[in-house]
Amino acid sequence: RIKPLPLSAKSGKCQLIIFDLPNTDKFVRSLFRNTLKNWGLAQIKPEVWMAPFDCEKELNRLCGILNINQENIICIKVKKNSIASIANKNGY
Repeated sequence: RIKPLPLSAKSGKCQLIIFDLPNTDKFVRSLFRNTLKNWGLAQIKPEVWMAPFDCEKELNRLCGILNINQENIICIKVKKNSIASIANKNGY
């Protein structure tokens, strides 16, 4: 069973999660997305999500549970104000 994450968003940093899971396993891809949603992450695009906290360790664990190749997941740590700046420039 996948547990919810403890949220601690006071660090001033957030994390972008970009993933590319094969179309052949829609169930795993859907379960992965639903888990990100349940953790409180914001979906920017279908394969791009933002977390207001560092969740890399939990993502690694989730990949292990779902048997996802970790090379298909990219985590980028950025400052929160950088995300707002990028979103404004792109009309979000």
